Amino acid sequence: MDKSIITYSKGIAVNLTHLCRNHCGYCGYRNDEEDLLVPYTTIKSCKKARKNNSREVLIMAGERPDRSNTIRSKLDVWGFESYIDYVYAVCELIFLEGMLPNLNIGYISEREIKVIRRIAPAITVLLESGSQEFLSQKVHKNAPYKTLDSRIEVIRNAGIYKVPVTTGVMVGIGETQKNLRDAFEIIKDIHQELGHIQNVVIQNFVPKPNTQLAALKPPAKAEMLEAVKLAHKILPEEIIITIPLNLNPDFLPFIQAGVRDLGMVDLEYDVLAPDRAWPDLKKVEKQLKAKGWGFQRRLPIFAKYIRDNWYSRKLSQLLDKYRLMIKQAEERNENNSAADKKGKSTAASGKKRKK
Repeated sequence: MDKSIITYSKGIAVNLTHLCRNHCGYCGYRNDEEDLLVPYTTIKSCKKARKNNSREVLIMAGERPDRSNTIRSKLDVWGFESYIDYVYAVCELIFLEGMLPNLNIGYISEREIKVIRRIAPAITVLLESGSQEFLSQKVHKNAPYKTLDSRIEVIRNAGIYKVPVTTGVMVGIGETQKNLRDAFEIIKDIHQELGHIQNVVIQNFVPKPNTQLAALKPPAKAEMLEAVKLAHKILPEEIIITIPLNLNPDFLPFIQAGVRDLGMVDLEYDVLAPDRAWPDLKKVEKQLKAKGWGFQRRLPIFAKYIRDNWYSRKLSQLLDKYRLMIKQAEERNENNSAADKKGKSTAASGKKRKK
């Protein structure tokens, strides 16, 4: 991993449904409308995104909309035996347009992970905090199904079936340093066992109108920086630390604190924070270059997992060429490094002979 390179992903978000069985205190995403995205409607937006050199489609949904009789009836009419079959169909249409899906749809069972890993190279499951007691008393008081244990279960099952995971915490919801430390320790322990946590997002809380936490102020930059530094101290070196670029436009102090990824830049808008536009990427690159950092686009599955072939045979149709490119780049770097060492050794020998 080249620490001088800062990465980002370019993509779009696709919402399957806003219906959710939980009522999280900070969430402005959910509603009670029993709607479901018609699968083929993703094709047009994917074609547009592909023309703009994007590769990622972040698939979002409220948790377990299939608990609704209306949703189950709709799936039945459309010919899907289950919700995960529907999700798979959406992912496949996206894949056929040359895009890569990243699932952020809440709880997925072990059986569902076995199915979805064939078409989705990565999933996103945020822990949010390392304390179930804190979550139950505060932000998840009305979200009985969104437990720390259920999140850990999904993350662990993904690792068992070799699905890279993006996870993370939320800062500014009243958590303590111990809550954050416990979350990072949980992530570290799971990764040391299964090796599949590709990045950890330090997510700013953004207050939404008509929510339980609407009156709460977002975290100050100093609070976010402390969380980044704590993550950098606890997490294994190979886990990339991410911050959302549009929520942290003054990003250079975060890079200095250990952040190496700026998340997904949506071509349209941030579904979770639509009023927070992304800064111009050319300006971001210029700022980074002035400080000696590179700026490089990535895929939803990070380079390490592409190189190590953590993807299905079906996904190899898109990912094998990237795997080859990564290996060739690593070989060039190794050859350049060996040449540099040889040059320095020759120069040192020449100086000794002159003496």
